[in-house]
Amino acid sequence: MDLGKSHIVIMWTVGPDEVAAGDAVFQSHGKWMEGHSRQGDTALLDYSISKGPDLANPVDPDSAPTRRSSAGAWTC
Repeated sequence: MDLGKSHIVIMWTVGPDEVAAGDAVFQSHGKWMEGHSRQGDTALLDYSISKGPDLANPVDPDSAPTRRSSAGAWTC
């Protein structure tokens, strides 16, 4: 359980011409994260990346997508 542990959440929203650059950053960062400890007080408990279309109304999953993409990184 991660109760009492620090969490970091970072979100990016980019235009269509920046998606490939963002993908490259996430790929290299993911490889870097593989070297982190998985045990002890400073263990990396979870790391994930999510990516999808940016919506006109972010609280309505049925709203129209914009031309932008959103991505997020979660660590604990």
